[in-house]
Amino acid sequence: MNPVIPATLVLHNGKIFTVDQENSVHQAVAVHEDKIVYVGTDTEVQKYIGPETETIDLAGKLVLPGFIDSHVHLMGAGRLAVKAEKEVDVKY
Repeated sequence: MNPVIPATLVLHNGKIFTVDQENSVHQAVAVHEDKIVYVGTDTEVQKYIGPETETIDLAGKLVLPGFIDSHVHLMGAGRLAVKAEKEVDVKY
């Protein structure tokens, strides 16, 4: 069994929406530097917490995945999508 490297950030006690094929929701997420290393339960995420780990209690709040936008005006893109009937698809 490989030893667990402590995360730099742990978010727990929340609703972590993963946008996987099942649209699953978890309680906690662990991040090491810039990479997600664990998504799951509050109990299991404890093994990723070390002395230098920043932990944030989400108090039931929702975490959504972000996306990187090179530059788009969302209102205009939305109007264009409606007008052009799926010319701009921001769902995937």
